[in-house]
Amino acid sequence: MVVDSAHLILSSAVVLVVLGVAIAANWRRAGFLDALLAAGGDAVAIEAVLGRYVAEPTLRLRFCTEEGWMDAARRPVAHASPSAGRVFRPIVVEPAGPAVVADLDAGVDSESRAVGSLLDAAGVVLARARLSVQQAAQAVELRASRARIVEAGVQQRRQLERDLHDGAQQHLLAAQAALARAGLGGEPEAVADAIAFAQSRLTTTMAELRGLARGQHPALLSQAGLASALGSLVQLSDRVHVDAAGLDGRRFAPVVEATAWFVASEGVVNALKYTDDGAGTVTADVAGVLRVGIADAGGGGADFAPAAGSPGCATGCGAPGAPWISTAAPVSAPP
Repeated sequence: MVVDSAHLILSSAVVLVVLGVAIAANWRRAGFLDALLAAGGDAVAIEAVLGRYVAEPTLRLRFCTEEGWMDAARRPVAHASPSAGRVFRPIVVEPAGPAVVADLDAGVDSESRAVGSLLDAAGVVLARARLSVQQAAQAVELRASRARIVEAGVQQRRQLERDLHDGAQQHLLAAQAALARAGLGGEPEAVADAIAFAQSRLTTTMAELRGLARGQHPALLSQAGLASALGSLVQLSDRVHVDAAGLDGRRFAPVVEATAWFVASEGVVNALKYTDDGAGTVTADVAGVLRVGIADAGGGGADFAPAAGSPGCATGCGAPGAPWISTAAPVSAPP
């Protein structure tokens, strides 16, 4: 009888311990969920909550965005593989792959019930936080894109000033001097030569000004469309070849046509300047999207980063989230 009583007391104690552990676990989980809700969509706050409840103070979150992988503070991070002594544990997984992962100390059993259940429970909140990180990354890229556009505009104005100074202005000064000599009188033949020289300089000036205007936005692009404007590039050199038959005379939204023209003309100018034979080929067609390609016999290695040698194309097409090269833009009719 005494043995049975002792066994009953021991069994009751075990039950109480199990109940206590369950209550404590539920209380801890409830506290964890409350802390997650209090963190809202703040990725840094969620990271701190996870680190505290998982007992892993070095836990770091990584978010997959359109601009690459970001940490909770919205800074770019590498994601090739975890560093020594670390492991990646996916928390939010999409069809394309992991969208949110936890970077943990390798000594933490991320698949254990205690740790894994907490990480999984944070999935819904982290999916929302990822959207916030994505929006912040897009805002940063938008500001950077605007700064690049402003800088590109400044550089283009300076280039236009140099072109006018070195070209048209010099021709006009020469024409002015020739007309001044003609105005002084003298032998009729000398006066006639001065006037003829002035006329030739003025003709050259008009051609250069037309060329500058055509480089900014050719009237032919607005009047006849992209195919005709691209065809006019052959006037730059007999080594330039254009095949725009694939456009079949179609028109596109003005911004699409202007962007495609800019990329094509920039590519042709680069080919004329930097390739050995100065030859370039422009192709354009439509296959669901408008595609414009520029090929030359150069050695390759063009860098389209903002600070590199071909920033014009990247800036001209670099709206955040927009694909480019070959300039890919949805086909649409002009408004």
